[in-house]
Amino acid sequence: MKVGYVLLLLSAAVLAAPVYAQQTGGSIQAPLTPEQQAALKPLQLMCEGLAKKDPKLIQDQLLPGGMATQIREGKPVQERFDVFEARLQQVFASTHSQFEETLYHPVVSIDHDIAVIWAPYVLTVDGKMDHCGTNVFTMYRQNGKWLVSNVADTGRHDACPSN
Repeated sequence: MKVGYVLLLLSAAVLAAPVYAQQTGGSIQAPLTPEQQAALKPLQLMCEGLAKKDPKLIQDQLLPGGMATQIREGKPVQERFDVFEARLQQVFASTHSQFEETLYHPVVSIDHDIAVIWAPYVLTVDGKMDHCGTNVFTMYRQNGKWLVSNVADTGRHDACPSN
């Protein structure tokens, strides 16, 4: 009886692996290490700042002088972080909409004080999917704190998860 139960669990795991791999970009991800979780923390705080419409919380996660590159309709739009922050403050002040960005299955690579994070995302406005894409963050650890030094993202309205 126990052997049958173990075989059933193993079969379920083997059958579920390709689905999980497909959802995570083709590979089965190991749980994040504490160091990877620490590098990811500023991104979680930025998502929290977006939901709370708190530009300071977002700004505190950014390395001064950094750059944001957004790919929209196949064309890059680049802004220094200070310009991006000012635009974000205007958006927050001019709307009552609720924003939520959810990151899925981040892949975190670290070498000493730099990291790269690849994270698919969905952005919702007032609970409805607005767009989705992938964020690529370069991170820098300054005095023990991870900061976003640059970010690039795609944004599209098609082929988005149905969350």
